[in-house]
Amino acid sequence: MEQKMSIGRILSVLLLGAFISILNQTLLNVAIPHLMNDFNVSATTVQWLSTGYMLTNGILIPITAFMIESFGTRALFISAMGLFTAGSVVCAVSTGFAPMLVGRIIQASGAGIIMPVVMNVFLTVFPPEKRGGSHGNDGHRDDVCPSDRTHFIRLDSGALQLAAAIFTSHSAGDH
Repeated sequence: MEQKMSIGRILSVLLLGAFISILNQTLLNVAIPHLMNDFNVSATTVQWLSTGYMLTNGILIPITAFMIESFGTRALFISAMGLFTAGSVVCAVSTGFAPMLVGRIIQASGAGIIMPVVMNVFLTVFPPEKRGGSHGNDGHRDDVCPSDRTHFIRLDSGALQLAAAIFTSHSAGDH
């Protein structure tokens, strides 16, 4: 028997996941000088950590609509958080530039899926007359994303978010 969940709890889980993925888009910018020294690479090389992340997002965001229809929002969100967390693990243990780049691309694979899933759920659970306010509240997560955290904080947050998604959510708008 499917358990009824409150929309507030579901949206809280989704927004936390979206917050983490958006935080990760610009997070590395403050660490670029340190990464250049640690990995002994040039600025143009280390910037591929951000560029690769954004390119992966740009590929996955439009494909997510097809994936939502194929797999459903819950399975897709949990998979995306799993990818994001796995990428965080790779980044946290990487000792060179190449493994860090692979970890960033894995993270971006999850993040590129999370953002459209959240938007889809918002459009599904709110009637048209309430969508403006709901998107306004969703936008606040972008305003509070600090840019000076480490991979380990993202790893912990990603793991907690993945657990919350598995245990407290159900698919919204799935057929």
